[in-house]
Amino acid sequence: MAENDKKEIAPVAHGHVKEKGFGDKLAESFLSEDTKNVKNYIIWDVIIPGIKNAIADVIVGGIEMALFGSTRSRTSSRSSYRGGETHVSYRSYYRDNSRDSRSDRMDARSRSSRSSVNDIVLDERGEAEEVMRNMEALVERYGEASVADLYSLVGITSNTTDNNWGWKDVRDFGYTRSGRGYRLEFNSPEFLGD
Repeated sequence: MAENDKKEIAPVAHGHVKEKGFGDKLAESFLSEDTKNVKNYIIWDVIIPGIKNAIADVIVGGIEMALFGSTRSRTSSRSSYRGGETHVSYRSYYRDNSRDSRSDRMDARSRSSRSSVNDIVLDERGEAEEVMRNMEALVERYGEASVADLYSLVGITSNTTDNNWGWKDVRDFGYTRSGRGYRLEFNSPEFLGD
């Protein structure tokens, strides 16, 4: 962005931050921020392998029943048969877990530097719509809108980190009626760069 094309953002609404209750904080600490990753994990790492194992058990069990008159007991998917005895390979288990723990540490570092967006509640529906229009205009003009931009639009003080996080697409932005006004809804911000 050119120096003479600096963002000038004036508040269009007066928002207040909804304090997160104990339940909100607890859910935030236990639930993943990215539900797509959770959904993909459940489908591709739990359900599909489970279905494959069930099909394999049916086929192998049917063949064993036909050949031997009974089925042999099967253990976990990490084991293999060797001449009638079961061998468990711990090498792949250790490798998988060490890889997971490295990625968990990297995710934790990424989350700790991530901008946390507060729940913003506006008094009137018109204010919420005006904030949405302005966020769309910022993305259209600059290709992005930062968390600091959002806070400026609703008259909330931001910090330096809020300039590095934001959105390049605000199609999923919206608002819902809450007990105290209109709560803004948006996706988790992504890193925009320095």
